[in-house]
Amino acid sequence: ADNTFHRASSTFWETYYDYQCYYKEAREEPVKLATLLLSDVRVCVCADETLNGHDNLVYMINLLDDGTCVPPDLRFTTLWGRVVLGQCSTFSLQLRNFSSELIHIKNATLKGMICGAEAVS
Repeated sequence: ADNTFHRASSTFWETYYDYQCYYKEAREEPVKLATLLLSDVRVCVCADETLNGHDNLVYMINLLDDGTCVPPDLRFTTLWGRVVLGQCSTFSLQLRNFSSELIHIKNATLKGMICGAEAVS
């Protein structure tokens, strides 16, 4: 019986010690998971007349996402759509402490549409 108690006790202290070491390491210096660098960023969000009205927006949502089939009679509390234009001279993504970049793009341009919707529950 004494041996069993000793093993259970040492397991508890080992776990407690591991937790304390982890806690100390986590407090000392945070680890960067990712670094995103954007330079010379320009973003333009525009309201387009074709993205006004329930029927137009439901059509656009179905057009943008093939996996979504929004029925035309579904009602929404929030429904909006915008055209987005964005440019940047440098887009760079680096993971953790790796010296090389995962993604490095020069003179990037983004054009597209964004829709937001919240259905009536």
